Amino acid sequence: MKTRKLTVLTEGGRLYGFGHLTRCLSITNCFRESGLTIDYIIDGDDTVSAIMEDQSFRLMDWLENSNLFSKLKDSSFILIDS
Repeated sequence: MKTRKLTVLTEGGRLYGFGHLTRCLSITNCFRESGLTIDYIIDGDDTVSAIMEDQSFRLMDWLENSNLFSKLKDSSFILIDS
């Protein structure tokens, strides 16, 4: 059975603050309880590491990155909070 995956595109860090990111963490708790794998793509900086703890994430300026679609190919769902 293919793993169902939710990819979250959001922002966080020194420039943006942490509101988007903490909101997404709260929302995705429900999806995780339903068995989805959660992956975050965050437009931000390394200050998000403390908040993300054991979460799977990568930092990327996803609005400007032409490789974004290749990162989303294996996603069942995409949540955008920008």
